[in-house]
Amino acid sequence: GYLVKGMLFRNTYAEIYGDRGEGKTFIALDIAYHVAAGTPWMDRKVRQGTVLYLAYEGTGGLVKRAQALRQRYGDADVPLYVMTAAFNLRESTGRQALGSVLAGLPEKPSLIVIDTFARALMGGDENSAQDVGAFNQAVAALIENTGACVLILHHTGKDKARGARGSTALGGAIDTEIMVDGWTIIQTKQRDTELGRAASFKLTPVVVGFDEDDEDITSCVVDAASIRTPDGRD
Repeated sequence: GYLVKGMLFRNTYAEIYGDRGEGKTFIALDIAYHVAAGTPWMDRKVRQGTVLYLAYEGTGGLVKRAQALRQRYGDADVPLYVMTAAFNLRESTGRQALGSVLAGLPEKPSLIVIDTFARALMGGDENSAQDVGAFNQAVAALIENTGACVLILHHTGKDKARGARGSTALGGAIDTEIMVDGWTIIQTKQRDTELGRAASFKLTPVVVGFDEDDEDITSCVVDAASIRTPDGRD
């Protein structure tokens, strides 16, 4: 069944990819929050479930972003667990450590976000079919054990038209690919269903607190925006 209708599904391996600074993490965290809350995302129906967000790049900025979401939507109690991750999923010790974290959650997660794929390789080579294959095996086991959608964040290569960078072993294993480009979310691959419609977004600043000088601490939340045509019209 779906998690986000027409876009993310349980028991699948999914990827959001794009250039740096395109808003991938904002999008992934926004999806994670809406799944945890069970509220529609970008006018798409959502099935509620527990979400585990594994931040391999540190949780500093993510905490602020999660605060902004809770402030915007007024619900601090959604089952969204954001944690700093250092699990090397290519090795059994890393898989076991993640297994212990999963066992400590109140229920099996419906969505597991890995931010980012390159950092989660923990020194592995994203161009190596062997390293990527070992990571893919870990993801497959994770999906089998939880029934979740495992969603990785990844970067495009130098040639954006060629999609996400790295070994073709990754693309071959992925069920769902979503590109974030120019404030637009575009599905580029769905293994068993038709591609869903594109959606445009904007980042809206939100004040999440005040610093020692009583100045605003801000973050952003994702809002839907009208899709622009190439000539600039809505």
